[in-house]
Amino acid sequence: MIETIGAIDENSGLELSAKDIKGIESNIRDRLRELAMKAVDKAREYDADFLGFTEKLHRTNLSAWKNLGSDWRKTFSEAEVEIVVDAKVVQTGIIGKKLDFRN
Repeated sequence: MIETIGAIDENSGLELSAKDIKGIESNIRDRLRELAMKAVDKAREYDADFLGFTEKLHRTNLSAWKNLGSDWRKTFSEAEVEIVVDAKVVQTGIIGKKLDFRN
């Protein structure tokens, strides 16, 4: 899970509607998901778990981790990976100006 909160500090005075902000958030989610998937693909390419999947599995499901044993590399290369991204824009325009989500 990737969570991010951000602000659009400079937008040349444009007033962005709630719909505009939702579109921006959607674009951010898509781009972050794409970049994260590229990192997973690179880890698979190098046959290395530098992202820590096996460590996370070891902490959360010890029996599954033990069952994998030396097959973890093969399993990692074939595993289905779901990347969940939550992106929120909480401020736009001039610093300090709050968004109005009532639109």
